[in-house]
Amino acid sequence: MNVLMISLDSGLLGVAKKGNVRERHKKYGEFVNQLDIIVLSNRGFKPYKLSENVHSYPTNSWHKAWAFLKAIRMGRKLAKGRNYDFITVQDPFLTGLAALFLKKKLGAKLLIGLHADFLNNPSWVKENPIQNRILDFLLKRVLPHADHVRSVSQGIKVKLTNEWGLRDDQVTVIPTPLNIEVFQKTESDPQIVSSLYPGKKVILFVGRLENQKDILTLLDAFKSAQVRDKRLVLVGEGTQEEVLKNKVAGDHIEGVDFVGSKNHKELKNYYTRADILVLCSLNEGLPKVIIEAGLCGTPTIATDIDGSLELIDDGVNGKFMKIGAAEVLANHLELILGDDDLRKRMSQKAQEYAEKRVNTIDSYERIKKLWGNLAAS
Repeated sequence: MNVLMISLDSGLLGVAKKGNVRERHKKYGEFVNQLDIIVLSNRGFKPYKLSENVHSYPTNSWHKAWAFLKAIRMGRKLAKGRNYDFITVQDPFLTGLAALFLKKKLGAKLLIGLHADFLNNPSWVKENPIQNRILDFLLKRVLPHADHVRSVSQGIKVKLTNEWGLRDDQVTVIPTPLNIEVFQKTESDPQIVSSLYPGKKVILFVGRLENQKDILTLLDAFKSAQVRDKRLVLVGEGTQEEVLKNKVAGDHIEGVDFVGSKNHKELKNYYTRADILVLCSLNEGLPKVIIEAGLCGTPTIATDIDGSLELIDDGVNGKFMKIGAAEVLANHLELILGDDDLRKRMSQKAQEYAEKRVNTIDSYERIKKLWGNLAAS
């Protein structure tokens, strides 16, 4: 089986990044004879060999539009050396459009991955109205041509079958394989944990500092929540960092720490120390931070969106809120952080739920089965 993938992830070109992208794609290589990956990239990259049969090729383009066109040319050139059983992409936008052109030129099947809820989602469009309206336009023209769609959550599959007319057997739900095994084997440091914000009620956010995460709502809720000795810790980096810091300063919000990105060991210390994790996202796929926090016994307050709905039992291992509902979030913080017995019960359930959810091997095996079935069909 030979597979062509089109991606946006520069980590596949050897760039140092958080996460397990290279290890994950090496694992995919075990399922196939050859996995070739075209990465829509800026200039300055070289082809990168992940393993004997997994190779990445940069477009080295000065603009995304040129990267899209070059990806098509590169795909046609690579196909002369081998017949691809199918083409796979991680989104239905520029990579999906390039794959659609190649599908028609090469006569190959097309597998599209949906890793977040972009479908008929006004909250996603509002994040970046001009850009996301263009992406929504591409989505509506690319997705119907997929031979198969892989979604990371059951909620996305329901939308695809109920609202987009795809057959049930055209959509397979497979969460992204999470490198939870490494996270589980990493031990938190009791001394460091005890030294983090002693005597404080720690509210934790982990993720990219981007509009999608709606951290502005979290800041509003944190400011208004009547919780003694509260502390908000933001782990991550992103384009909205200065905007958020300006809001903290301008609104005179005390007790907010921006601590940047953290490695697995550091992150586990923060999860273990936190009293509650908060995720105000406008859209998600299957947010692994809820699982990671749960494994450390930390419950989550999250927006009631696809993905989170599959990981939280409201009132048991966490609480739900509507998008942008700062007042509701503040009330949840007051409830959970003001009742030690309730938080301890939620902590225990969060750990139980997370341990049941973890099954990295199963995700890889399901991807292997999906790829094999698609190639044979």
